[in-house]
Amino acid sequence: YMCRKISKAIGVMKYVSKYVPQQSKKLIYNTIVMPHFDYCCTVWSATSKYNIERLQKLQNRAMRIILQCRCDTHIRDMLNRLGFLSIENRIKLHLAILMFKIKNNLVPDYLMYDDLFFHNVRSHRLQYNNNFQVNRHHSNSLHVRGVQLWNSLPREIKTINNLVEFKKQYIKYVWDSCD
Repeated sequence: YMCRKISKAIGVMKYVSKYVPQQSKKLIYNTIVMPHFDYCCTVWSATSKYNIERLQKLQNRAMRIILQCRCDTHIRDMLNRLGFLSIENRIKLHLAILMFKIKNNLVPDYLMYDDLFFHNVRSHRLQYNNNFQVNRHHSNSLHVRGVQLWNSLPREIKTINNLVEFKKQYIKYVWDSCD
């Protein structure tokens, strides 16, 4: 269903791309295509690798339309030129943002870590590592994936208290680790 919706939006983008400059194509992508990738992606991100690859192929198609490049253009080059994250990294970004909001009490009560997570504060040494532990275990649950992602981040990123700064530093961290 998502692939069909995204494909239709890319078709509209392709149709108008003949008449607008590259910057406008990027704006159209961000307006009518990207929201489909982002909407509830933390929930459906446990889908199969095959489905993530299908979504990545759609993003690749859209990037080729924006850049007017050939099919043999490397994906990493297109992502770099446009400043986009891959679908997998975009999903991780949204998951990291959710974990940031949980850590900083910026989410509704039902998402708070009191009953789903607990901070690892058992000893003085662990008190300052900003890691989460999971109370319930289901290997592919949103909570476990979120905790694993959060705990894998460098301490400098986990200690940031401003959401905008957190997003900037997380994206910089992802780009640095892709090189």
